[in-house]
Amino acid sequence: MTILTAGVDGGGTKCRARIYDSNGSELAVAEGGPANIQTGGRTAYENVIATVDRALAKVGLPESALSRPRVGLGLAGATPAACASFDAQNPPFSEYRIISDAHAAALGALGGEDGGIAILGTGAAGCVVRGGEVRLISGWGFRVDDFGSGADIGRRALRAALRAHDGRDEVSAFSDAVLARFDGDVWKAADWASKAIPAEYATLAPLVFEQAEAGDATALSILNRAMEELQRLIGLLKEHGAEKISLCGSVAQALEARLPADIRAKLSPNQGDAMDGAAMALDMGAPS
Repeated sequence: MTILTAGVDGGGTKCRARIYDSNGSELAVAEGGPANIQTGGRTAYENVIATVDRALAKVGLPESALSRPRVGLGLAGATPAACASFDAQNPPFSEYRIISDAHAAALGALGGEDGGIAILGTGAAGCVVRGGEVRLISGWGFRVDDFGSGADIGRRALRAALRAHDGRDEVSAFSDAVLARFDGDVWKAADWASKAIPAEYATLAPLVFEQAEAGDATALSILNRAMEELQRLIGLLKEHGAEKISLCGSVAQALEARLPADIRAKLSPNQGDAMDGAAMALDMGAPS
C-alpha cells in the first residue's frame, strides 16, 4: 500500500489540495469549493474531502494501491468549536492535523523559518511564527473584522454605490459600474447583500482595482483604506518580533506596488504556499 501526504489550503473562496510522495515531491493538485469551516459547516467539510479525493484521483494509482492519506489541513475559520465539528464528522484520512489557513500560509511562505506574514485575500489575517510559538493577529471574521480584504473592499464598493444612488455621495462611473453588476437595480443589490457571503463580496474587488487604475476617486479611497490596513498589519508583525515578512493573498500582492518603497524593500519572497505549509504541519505536532 502507498501512503501519500496531502496539504490542503481551505479558504473562503476555494479549497486547494496538493498530493506529495514520500520524498515530498508534488504528484497532483486539485481545486474545489469554499472551505471556511466556521461559516461553511457541512458544505465546507464536504468540499475539503472532495478536493482531496479529486487530487488523489489525478495521481493515477489504482485505489487498491492506495492507503488513506495523511493530510495537513490549513483551514479558514479554524476556531476550536469549528475544528471539533470537523473532527466529529470522522474525516477519511489515516491521520490529519488542522491549523489555521494563516498558520499554514506562514509555514509555507517562510519555509518553516521564523517570521511573519500578512494575508489579504477573501479575508485578512496576520501570523507570526517565532521560536516554535504561533501568534495570530486579526482574522476574526467578516462580521467584525477582515479589514482590507477582498470581501471588505467589495462591501465598501457596494456601500459607496448605494450612497451615490441616494445622493449622499456623488454619482460616478464607479458607482454605475458597481450597480451594473445588479442590472442597475438597487433593490436587487440590497437583497443580494442581505445573503452574500465574504467570497461573494470579494468578487467586487477586481472592479475596484480596475476603477482605481482609471483614476476614480472613490475606488482609490477604498484601496487606500485597504493599503492602510495592510501597513498597520505589517507594523504589528514587526512589533511581535517578525524580522522576515512576506505577503500572501491576491489582494496583498495587488496592493504591494502601492506600499511605500522602504516597506517593499524589506519584504521577503514567498518560499512556498499554504498547501506546502499545511503538509509541513503534519510533522510539527501530534496529528488527530
